[in-house]
Amino acid sequence: MDANFLIAAHNPSDPYHLEGIDFLKIDQSIRIIPQAILPEVAYMLNEHVSSSALFSFWDSLIEPNIQLESISISDLKRAKDICLKYDTSHFDFADCCITALSERLEIIQITFDYRHFRQFRPAHCDYLELLP
Repeated sequence: MDANFLIAAHNPSDPYHLEGIDFLKIDQSIRIIPQAILPEVAYMLNEHVSSSALFSFWDSLIEPNIQLESISISDLKRAKDICLKYDTSHFDFADCCITALSERLEIIQITFDYRHFRQFRPAHCDYLELLP
């Protein structure tokens, strides 16, 4: 899951909030959340939404279908390569880590960030399927 999706799911005024909530209710599969995005999501919710949105997000991290995934040194190296390759696309640090992680774990489905992940061509498949 990417930061934009998690922020939308916990921000009632986000234009994608209902879509995100509906997706979370329907799809109960394991959700992999890169630890690299946790500070960004927490900051954005606390500063731009509310502390209750932050606490809702925090509570959601301890649900049984959540898997927090660390970024390895090899992921960081691959993330830098991705950043350099897609330099004009302005992938941020978190997006590059998510894409590197998707390759290592052979993940083919990613949430929400259509602007960036549509452009990315992973090494392990033709493209990433964007959800919802």
